[in-house]
Amino acid sequence: MAKSIRSKVKRVFRTSKRTAITVSPWQVAAEKKKQEALQAILDAPKPEHPEQPDAPAKMDQDIKDDLPEVTAQNSGSILKKLKARRLAAARGAVPGKQKKRNPLAGANQFHKKKKKRSNK
Repeated sequence: MAKSIRSKVKRVFRTSKRTAITVSPWQVAAEKKKQEALQAILDAPKPEHPEQPDAPAKMDQDIKDDLPEVTAQNSGSILKKLKARRLAAARGAVPGKQKKRNPLAGANQFHKKKKKRSNK
């Protein structure tokens, strides 16, 4: 079974605490170099498209993430939004609509009763 988003976020918090404690000087230098390279890319002039002059702005708008920074206080609301996005992307789920069903599945596709266990 796949891991939930909540457990993934908890793992991110755990590892972020751990990395904040154990950071060596070469890691700090590598991160600084990486940030400088990213800043150089962001400062570079945007490509021009004569047939679509507003294409770079539209690309920036598509890339923009409207979710705030994840913290321990707001992780629940962000998790809810991420789950909704993941469901919408994975199976085309629409809030308030019935789940998409597999036409070949049985009647208890979403409600599976406990199986009887045989003692061996």
